[in-house]
This record gives sequence, C-alpha cells and structure tokens, in this order.
Amino acid sequence: METNNEKRLPRLIAESGMSTRDIALRAQQFGKKLSHSKVHEWARGVAVKAPDREQIEALAAGLGIDPQTVWSAVSNDWYGWEPTMGEPFMESRSPSTRSFLRFAGLALDRISDDEFTEDLTRQILARLEAQPNG
Repeated sequence: METNNEKRLPRLIAESGMSTRDIALRAQQFGKKLSHSKVHEWARGVAVKAPDREQIEALAAGLGIDPQTVWSAVSNDWYGWEPTMGEPFMESRSPSTRSFLRFAGLALDRISDDEFTEDLTRQILARLEAQPNG
C-alpha cells in the first residue's frame, strides 16, 4: 500500500544518480551486506517484501543518506504511513503511549523478517490508536 501513486523508494534510488551496482558496492565498502539485484528490485518497484532494518541501513549507506529517510520511504511504500517518532511526536503523547512506543521499538528489533508482517504493523497501529490521550 502507498499513500500516493508514486513509490518513494525507487525515487530515492533514482535521485542518487548511481547504478544499482554502484549503490551495492558503496554499501559493501561501509561493511554492509547488500546485493545489487536487491537494489535493482527496489529501484524498479517490483520487490514483494519490504526491506528489513539491516537492508535499510545498508541501502542508506550505499545511497549516502540518513537511514530514517529510507525507512520513511519504505513505510510509505509498503505500509502506507509516514513514521514520525521525533521528540515533538513523543512529547505530545501520554506517558502510557510513550512507554508503549519505547517498548514496541525494542520489541521490533527482536522480530525476524518473517514475523514482521503488514498484519503486525496494523495491530501495533491499532493498539496505539486505542491508547487514551494517544
């Protein structure tokens, strides 16, 4: 799902002006594991599965941009939402919601790619929306 007609991850890759092979090689120079075929799938917008955290970090290194920028594009393209977890967002939430968000962030680091599904994302968002004074 995406919030507009244009996928953002392919646009990020295209805007770099680098080939998919160059992006993968650059990521590898930073010690990140990334294949040019995977970058090519993302660049064409044909990847079925969203990149995981390690792939997001590798792609960001290859592109020379902040991982949050890549995460934002992935969130938009695969889940249809824009992550906003900065301090203004957190400060505007109730103490119980802030605690939940911090816990969810830690828990998500322990979830394998196979377990991290669109359904899990919906469940987390539903729980957030159910929080009083969210």
